[in-house]
Amino acid sequence: MNSTRDESRAAQPEQDVTLGSLKGQERDLTGAEEVLVELAESLLVKKCMEGRGFRYWAGPIASAAERQGDGYVLDDVS
Repeated sequence: MNSTRDESRAAQPEQDVTLGSLKGQERDLTGAEEVLVELAESLLVKKCMEGRGFRYWAGPIASAAERQGDGYVLDDVS
């Protein structure tokens, strides 16, 4: 059953992904990626907590549109 999958893997050379080969390719996450990462993190915490017998409710996660501010910042608090 899996022999064709194993054979196709064997035909492809393995890629050596090291930190050195990724140098200079880092970038900031997009808004959608930030939402996805936060959701995944929240679900992992929930699964971990419930696995240890605790109840856990994940809070709401702001959408990509909600994360974009309108550019107004109040920085003088005195």
